[in-house]
Amino acid sequence: MNLNELIKVGTKSLNNAGISNAKNEAKMLLCYVENITNSELFLSGDEEAHKDKEAEFFSLIDERSKRKPIQHILETQEFMGLTFRVNEHVLIPRRETEELVEIAIDLIKKNDRIKDVLDICTGSGAIGVSVAKLTNVFVSLADLSKEALDVAKYNSELNGVNGKITVINSDLFRSINQSFDMIISNPPYIESTEIPKLQQEVKDYEPLMALDGGEDGLCFYRRIVNEAYDHLNDKGFMLLEIGYNQGEELIKMLNEDGRYINVKVLKDLSKNDRMVVAEKREV
Repeated sequence: MNLNELIKVGTKSLNNAGISNAKNEAKMLLCYVENITNSELFLSGDEEAHKDKEAEFFSLIDERSKRKPIQHILETQEFMGLTFRVNEHVLIPRRETEELVEIAIDLIKKNDRIKDVLDICTGSGAIGVSVAKLTNVFVSLADLSKEALDVAKYNSELNGVNGKITVINSDLFRSINQSFDMIISNPPYIESTEIPKLQQEVKDYEPLMALDGGEDGLCFYRRIVNEAYDHLNDKGFMLLEIGYNQGEELIKMLNEDGRYINVKVLKDLSKNDRMVVAEKREV
């Protein structure tokens, strides 16, 4: 078959599997197999594919038809205009998390005192590596999963910021001994009972420990809000990604004992509550 024919057959297979963006994903998989760009694919569509490449393409089409995320197949995801490696050990970075990073960068640019940042529950390192790449701060990446930290470390090297990055294997703050000017986190926040209702790509392929936030989805927030205080410098910022229905609870949690001030919930581009920003009260 030529490349155009492969795209046609691959698109049909993905359509039959219920993949909504079938044609585009078929092209992405073929470009990956042929090691060419989309523009090169357009120009060489009438060329015959090598039998080995054809077999590899259909093998990947079969994987995607079984709802394996295309990011896992390609092992990459773009985030903040940067390229990140992803696999089954880390959560695939989402567009809404870019908004959390954008807020962090804006705060850093407006506050010269912010020098050291902690990205806790870092996963792929997308948040912390992006902040390190796009600002002048030093960033610590912390996660309980050693496999996730291997990915985060690779991504810091891939994006040329490994000299500004420290990697810490820790159950939240348990192995962290320093304080920071900013703590950022996108922790697990999905209610345990909601996990089976998620898209197949998510529930079957992404790590459960990066998704499950306990019975009410707030398990990790309680620990982070309580423990972060001792690891934030005075007037330090805490930025958290949250579920669309968790803003009110996070406001109560952060305002409960007066340790944090200027607590606010921010909406994402879809007008859902998505981020909480708070500042440690100056002692």
